[in-house]
Amino acid sequence: MRLWAKIFLWFWLAMVLVAGCLVLSVYLTSPDRPGPHFDRPMMGRFRRFTAEAIRLQVREVAQIYQQEGNEGARRYLERMEEERGVVASLYGREDRLIAGPALAGEQLDVVRRARGSGRMEFLETRGTLLVARRPPPFLDRDGLVLVGSFPRPGAPVDPWGLALRLLAVLLPGGLVCYWLARYLTSPATKLQKAVQQLASGQLETRVGESLGGRRDELADLARDFDAMAERIQQLVESQNRLIRDISHELRSPLARLNVALELTRRRAGPGAEPAVERIAAESERMNQLIGQLLHLSRLETAGQDFAAQPVELAALLEKVVADAAFEASSRECKVELKDAAACQVSGSADLLRSAFENVIRNAVGYSPPGGTVRVQLEADDTSVAVRVQDRGPGVPGESLERIFEPFFRVGEARDRDTGGSGLGLAIASRIIRLHRGSIAARNLEPGLEVRIDLPRV
Repeated sequence: MRLWAKIFLWFWLAMVLVAGCLVLSVYLTSPDRPGPHFDRPMMGRFRRFTAEAIRLQVREVAQIYQQEGNEGARRYLERMEEERGVVASLYGREDRLIAGPALAGEQLDVVRRARGSGRMEFLETRGTLLVARRPPPFLDRDGLVLVGSFPRPGAPVDPWGLALRLLAVLLPGGLVCYWLARYLTSPATKLQKAVQQLASGQLETRVGESLGGRRDELADLARDFDAMAERIQQLVESQNRLIRDISHELRSPLARLNVALELTRRRAGPGAEPAVERIAAESERMNQLIGQLLHLSRLETAGQDFAAQPVELAALLEKVVADAAFEASSRECKVELKDAAACQVSGSADLLRSAFENVIRNAVGYSPPGGTVRVQLEADDTSVAVRVQDRGPGVPGESLERIFEPFFRVGEARDRDTGGSGLGLAIASRIIRLHRGSIAARNLEPGLEVRIDLPRV
């Protein structure tokens, strides 16, 4: 689970608990809440209490009605509601409302029952207890009945009301928690992307400006990252510049050495010819090494500056395999291209040709005499895969990833025999990464397979 999701869920869970406690506290202190502690005996005592209250009130309201009429009764009921919190209605004969709120339906039935029985009558409705009573006969000339409405303990819970209360708290609370979680984790997400870009070779990546005016610990971490990236970029550029400068400086004495070598060849006798040829071979090898160093240095600083165009990969591999097969014939080896279906990738044809040449030449260099290097091209809807397989000695498992590092050698003696400099696969790896692809190696029995994956156009 992502960090922002964890923060969001924890914050929201805390909001749910707080909201639940608030709603529960309001509910428990509400006068019309359900009362699980109101058992049957307690409910009986509550009825007796309300009955006694109505019995006393009905005497007074009957006397006031006889003395002051409807207006006096109305004022008395209003005082009851203000002072005692009891909402009451006074009815006369034929269900005539004298004062108070009107009743209807079964509520009006309790008035009729009280008039007919002369006793206290009760009616439990949703949230209230209605208590009706006639005054004593000597005070009643008009068939009066007083009905009082009391909040009833044990009233049923309103689930929709509780749900709406919770929703009113949780919905805005969830939005605030989501925004807070995103705000807290957005710098970490930006740092993650910046680290990935830096690891892919985009040394100019910086993250500080994207955080705006933040002044917290994550902003400090972002500034430290920018300082680190700046230092890494300076070191890499300094290293590449040093390699370029040294390579260029070596070209001049190497050229003069070749001129001197030609003069020596003309003046020396036949006995010096083997030594001269050895010097010429080492000079050519040094020239190739300098060229590879310059090529690798340019690739390290190139980024995505090359002009990407559609490249027909099958045709390109056919040319590379033909050239490699001609060179492999001197080692009595073969290079074969199999399953070369027509497909296109986007990139630089020259760079891709250089990458495939380095991988195939490396395979030829380690193939035994009479061996065959097989090149396979596979394609699906989204990507292409090029497999280069040889029947050489392979590579130790712990070195499979390191063979794409510059100047890494599995064995000094073997690399001297093959003439390897440790740059060919490093150049190929950098080119493939510039084309948003991947390169990897695995051992066969016997031999080595290098697989190159590229996105298809």
